[in-house]
Amino acid sequence: MRVKVLALLAVTAASVCVLGQSGKPDIEQRLNKDLKLTESQKSDIDPIIERHEQDIAAIKQDPVLTKNGKHDRIRENLEAMGQEIEPFLKKDQISQFREDLNEMEGRKGGFLGLGIHPVVNASYDQIFPSSSATRAIFGNSPYSYGFGVGLASKDTKRLRMGFDFDFYALSQSQADFYVLSPQAFAEYRVPLARDFRAFGRIAGGPAYMDYRLNTPIGLHYAAKRIGADAEAEVGLRFGPAQVGLTYRAVTQTSPINFSGFELSASVIVLRF
Repeated sequence: MRVKVLALLAVTAASVCVLGQSGKPDIEQRLNKDLKLTESQKSDIDPIIERHEQDIAAIKQDPVLTKNGKHDRIRENLEAMGQEIEPFLKKDQISQFREDLNEMEGRKGGFLGLGIHPVVNASYDQIFPSSSATRAIFGNSPYSYGFGVGLASKDTKRLRMGFDFDFYALSQSQADFYVLSPQAFAEYRVPLARDFRAFGRIAGGPAYMDYRLNTPIGLHYAAKRIGADAEAEVGLRFGPAQVGLTYRAVTQTSPINFSGFELSASVIVLRF
């Protein structure tokens, strides 16, 4: 089981921010610009938007609700608005609309109002080492576990760039391998449906490796060293759940190499 803690910082433009610090929500203006709505569509959709904008304004001014409670209510309101609007859209507009709506729902004030969202993510990673020596020690498909802390430094419609501080480990009765790696990453996302996205991700950085290995022929290796760790991943994300296929390249350690493919399934178990 792999546990990952991610702190996500969304940096967004105030001119298109739906849940911004100030100013009136501009959902109508944004959708008109992005979707190029026809006059007929506007006549059907604008009253829906106006009604939900009024609801959002009332939620933001509600003195009873906590900040997180307001975020949840606004998100629910936007989801309801999306369900009402989508029947009036053409097929070639729906993908962009879903992308815009996903962005609107994600623009919360976040922890301390800074847009930072700590997330606890649990996952399972099945590894398929490319090195025969590695398979001889750990088996053909060992699993890894770990945790990480990350900070997204840029968030646009499809591209997210940032930083991860990742820890993962492989452990067997006669061998242990631990990696601590700060990584820069870039992730490109394509919306497929409501809360459903395909993504591609690349990441890389230096790595601190600590390992203890006993080979089948009786040799013992143990060391602490600095190397490099990089990965490329493609996958699907539905709400808090994610599955992916990754190729990880790790600097070779004597006498084996931990590079290879990984299959992972993860889910967000706690969001602050």
